Amino acid sequence: MSQSPPSNPYQTTGAAPAGPVGTKPNNYLVQSILVTLCCCLPLGIVAIIFAAQVDSKWNSGDHAGAVAASENAKKWSMIALVLGIIANIGVVILQVVAGVAAQQQGGGF
Repeated sequence: MSQSPPSNPYQTTGAAPAGPVGTKPNNYLVQSILVTLCCCLPLGIVAIIFAAQVDSKWNSGDHAGAVAASENAKKWSMIALVLGIIANIGVVILQVVAGVAAQQQGGGF
């Protein structure tokens, strides 16, 4: 009587692993980090969270989730960029108005 060796659970069958098909969507991580640092911190963090989800969802086979996370990262990056630019323009306008008012009163900076 001969005993067969135990089967190897790590043995591959030669078949290709079932993974996502198609091109991985852009994760917009660089853009999200830049708008967080330069424009709008709270909304930039939201964009970073969505950007970080893209790769993990793609690698786990959730193609639709990866695409949705990519779209959300892009959307929040754009919102943060636009609001950051508007806020910076507002700050510049306030500084100019304050400077003009100080000069009219004879105070200067």
